Amino acid sequence: MKRSEMDPRFQWDFTHIYPDKAHWEAAMTEAEKAVESLSALPGTLGQSKDALKKGLEQLADASQKVEIPYIYAMLHRAADGSEPAYQEMEARGMSLAVKANAATSFLDPEILAIPKEQLDAWMAQEDMAVYRHMVEDISRGRAHTLSADKEKMLAMLGEAADTPSSAYEMLTNVNMVFPKIHNEAGEEVQLTSGNFGVYRESRSRAVREEAFRAMFGTYRKYGDTFAALYGGQIKFDTFFANVRGYGSSIEAYLDGGNVPVSVYDSLIEAVHESLPAMKEYLPQVMDQMRWEDGSIYYASTSISAFALFCNMDLLKEKKIEVPQNFGDFKKACAAFSANGKKPLIVNQDLSLGTVI
Repeated sequence: MKRSEMDPRFQWDFTHIYPDKAHWEAAMTEAEKAVESLSALPGTLGQSKDALKKGLEQLADASQKVEIPYIYAMLHRAADGSEPAYQEMEARGMSLAVKANAATSFLDPEILAIPKEQLDAWMAQEDMAVYRHMVEDISRGRAHTLSADKEKMLAMLGEAADTPSSAYEMLTNVNMVFPKIHNEAGEEVQLTSGNFGVYRESRSRAVREEAFRAMFGTYRKYGDTFAALYGGQIKFDTFFANVRGYGSSIEAYLDGGNVPVSVYDSLIEAVHESLPAMKEYLPQVMDQMRWEDGSIYYASTSISAFALFCNMDLLKEKKIEVPQNFGDFKKACAAFSANGKKPLIVNQDLSLGTVI
């Protein structure tokens, strides 16, 4: 089903951003003018505190004017990536964003060229407080900031650098079509990325198997393509990291959020330390989810804990031992059901609903 054929109640409503495309076009025109006006700023930021403040205000205004129409276009493409009009809108928004990045590439080198004592004195004043964190972040990246012309060159590469990601999204969200499968009622339904989770957790093992084979069988067909796209992304990431003098692409990525690589390493170490517990847990899960032929089509690797309150008096009355495993638990439930008693009351948690 095409998005245009869907019930409007289940579609995203974009009218709170722009009432229609004509208003978006007007916003794009305004954003383009805002970007063009930035050409007067290079060479002025270090003249005085007021000049720096005025420049930062103009940059912030232009950034907002570019970002909103881009997001509007991006959301339309996300809703229906197969629609050529939305593809064009998103491409225009991305192109304008790259143009804006190139127009503002002078910012970091120019701010860093201001003597530190002078810059600190300006930023200490109350009317500069709103920009204090941004300037501190720029100063923090001094060692990895290039000259203005090199920064502009990297900014202009932004659209090309997005190619692996854009190609992946187009492939997986538009071009890849998954087979039809059968639901629990035996009805033929179209499998999609959106509803795969529903069928993956179906109460029916046959549905889980069919969904698993349909989804991952389709992905396997494009394995070489995924590898090429991933390799392209790694090359871009490595290029940008090397140009800026980082030790690795991980260091470059984390530096944007001021996160030390040691934090990343400690998380990996914590996972490795916990692997023995996971290795003890997984066989228990596998035994419950394994089919008669030994196949497994769905097994969660997350660990969840549920507390069940037991009526010991009823168990004693019916001469039923406290269940020690899932098999005993099902037998106890069956015994109570046979005597006209509801054996279990739970909330609507999906994971419980799939096994009871």
